[in-house]
Amino acid sequence: MIYLLSPLAKEGCAHLPMIDFSLLDVTLDLNSCDTLMFTSKQAVKSAEALNPEWKNIPCLAIGSATATTIESLGGKVIYQPKSFYGETLSQDIIRLFHDKKILYLRPKEVSFDSKHFLAKAGII
Repeated sequence: MIYLLSPLAKEGCAHLPMIDFSLLDVTLDLNSCDTLMFTSKQAVKSAEALNPEWKNIPCLAIGSATATTIESLGGKVIYQPKSFYGETLSQDIIRLFHDKKILYLRPKEVSFDSKHFLAKAGII
């Protein structure tokens, strides 16, 4: 038996809808960034709900489903990594986007603290 912890059910899996997404009651100020980083489809949908102007800022997409969601909502993907491992991904971002002000739209809980890792390299 395969158990799927997801907001969506899939055929052939026991659906356990334990993952829930909710937005904070805030506005998304995009004035201090020139690049957005998304690691999930849900983050893109959240940006759309909080401030549709996100589409005017180039995006880093972590995963093909995330890239597809960005593009389907009218955003532009300028980078998709070859590796999704946290430290490898962060090293790519340091190398390619060291001069950018990246807004990383992410959940409260993450498995790898990219923000801290990038800050040590001087990326805001």
